[in-house]
Formats: sequence, C-alpha cells, structure tokens
Amino acid sequence: MISRFNLFVLRANDLTISKQFYETLLDTPFLSEQHPGGPLHYSTTIDGIVFELYPAAKSVSEEKVNASLKPSLGFIVKSLDKLIEKLNIKGIIYKGPSENDWGRSIVVYDPDRYRIELMEEKL
Repeated sequence: MISRFNLFVLRANDLTISKQFYETLLDTPFLSEQHPGGPLHYSTTIDGIVFELYPAAKSVSEEKVNASLKPSLGFIVKSLDKLIEKLNIKGIIYKGPSENDWGRSIVVYDPDRYRIELMEEKL
C-alpha cells in the first residue's frame, strides 16, 4: 500500500527553458544533479516531494507518444492574483482564472506542453 507520493520526474526537450519556467512558476530554485552514469538534470524538493527535470529521450518510439498521454500537474498556490501578475511579467500564457466547485484556478502549459493547473489555496 502506498503511504505517500515522493517523486515526480518530467522529461524536457530544453532543460534550461524548463528549469527557468518551473523556477518562476514554483518560486523555488532547481539544483543541477548528475548521478553516476546518468544524465545532467535539475531537482528541487517541495513539501517532501522530489521534483526532477530530465532531458527528453531522443528515441523515435518515445517521440511518437500521443500528447494526450502526457501527465498533468496540479499545484495549490497562496495567491492566484500575485502568481498571475508574475506570469504576465514573464510572458507566460495562461487560461483563466476560472471558478469551479474546488475553487479559483488557472491553467498554464510548460515549454513541453505539459498541462499545469494552479489552484488558489482556500483559507
């Protein structure tokens, strides 16, 4: 039985651009890492969850994977308005904000077109 989630890895076509995007979005630095025999990648830890950005594989089979099978991410943010202001300054395109049963949110796409929903924390 799973007790908690502890690791999320995304494959990025351009590590530098994706690193900058997620550092802006999450307001946290990603550190450079390279394990023995592995590729250079970036990593950060948020609330005990390791979030890593690895280079995308260049194999033909992996490039043909249907985009609809890509994962979506979701994050809770303290202030959606402050985040929207920050995203506008960086030129990041987003959809929303919108209201639903769970709260107020926006959707952004990272440089590799991963969908990210950002929901405002309910007080």
